[in-house]
Amino acid sequence: REDPSTIQVYSAGSDGLILRWTPTSALNSDMYDCQEEFSGHEGTIQCIVYSEEMDILITGSEDLTIRIWSFGTSQVRQEKDENESVDLNILVGHEGRITGLACCSDQVLASASHDKTIRFWDLHTRHEIDVVERAHDTPIHSMEYCETREELATAASEPIVKIWCSFKHSLKVVLTGHQADVTQVKWCAFKSCWATAADDQTIRLWDPEGMQKREIDYKGESITCMFIDNKHELVLAAMLDRAIRAYETESGFLVRKYRGHTDIVRQLTMVDEKGQYLSCSWDKSIRVWFTPKGKGKEARDQDSNVFAELPLEDLEEDEEYISSYEREHPLIPPRALKVGGATSSYLKMTNVKAQKSQEKPQADLNQETLCQTGLGKKLKDLEDSLKKDLLKERRLANSPGTKKGRGMLGVRGKR
Repeated sequence: REDPSTIQVYSAGSDGLILRWTPTSALNSDMYDCQEEFSGHEGTIQCIVYSEEMDILITGSEDLTIRIWSFGTSQVRQEKDENESVDLNILVGHEGRITGLACCSDQVLASASHDKTIRFWDLHTRHEIDVVERAHDTPIHSMEYCETREELATAASEPIVKIWCSFKHSLKVVLTGHQADVTQVKWCAFKSCWATAADDQTIRLWDPEGMQKREIDYKGESITCMFIDNKHELVLAAMLDRAIRAYETESGFLVRKYRGHTDIVRQLTMVDEKGQYLSCSWDKSIRVWFTPKGKGKEARDQDSNVFAELPLEDLEEDEEYISSYEREHPLIPPRALKVGGATSSYLKMTNVKAQKSQEKPQADLNQETLCQTGLGKKLKDLEDSLKKDLLKERRLANSPGTKKGRGMLGVRGKR
């Protein structure tokens, strides 16, 4: 897009509304203002996709409908079939919440749902043309389209991913290897491979024939959403700890860690022309982050002082990203804190913290000893079982609708 001021961002959430955002001004293009609001869905909007070819926005909801929003100057056109008096911008057929949408070639729309089906729609006639029944044994929660290979990938509450031919609507390949349920699947264009994330704390890359190429181990909880940055050759993953991590695919190194959201991040996207990542969360906010300057390993080298060239397994996951400005301008305590009672209070607090940190190893040792015998061991086993159940419940909650907040993002602009 030659003029970044023409960029429009659309967000959708559990209130069933779609909001249109534009840059505040040419001088302050890192801020966005809400310009317009669209309504129509009667439930949480689960997914959103933009068709550049037809200049339409498509949304899927837990109200079991898919809506097509055609853009005029500033309004949404409602097209009616005179014979049936039916709104052709509303696609009905799924029996469960719609969780995935993809614009395929020949202006065909593919949709996935918790009813375990994949449906195909003709965007010209707005009619259903085919359906794949029982595409998975469990509700489908992720879908991705590869334009170059004319393939669709779907993931459900299973440790596998299925690759489908978008023309024949038939199964081509099954990706097997994960040891836990797959949460996300994306097409990685700069590697010409599929990328999957699962609850086994791995991100895996697969060639189109279904052979695993690489495995990236990550620390943290389940991945709630994933984005492939083809320009900087990075994989971005947001996790249940509310942090967004950027990984370099060749080595698996952690390149960046973005913190700021106070609740689960539901969607990630990128505004390439402005060098920005956008994230939306259940905390009802959309945040703007700066992208790295280099590609892959070079992106990590930009912050080598922060990470000190440590491998992924040696990185402290609770270490927050420190900007170059913070390193050059460290926080200096005011002089008032260095005199009189303030100093003694500060030193006292410091000594208490130090004493607690020394007592902690002994407490951990006693706890470990207790857990090895008798009742302590049974309690530990019960705790581990409850943690696994809680993790699965949180992952199932990734399909928004159980919590209110801004959830989906779409970017539109003039080329």
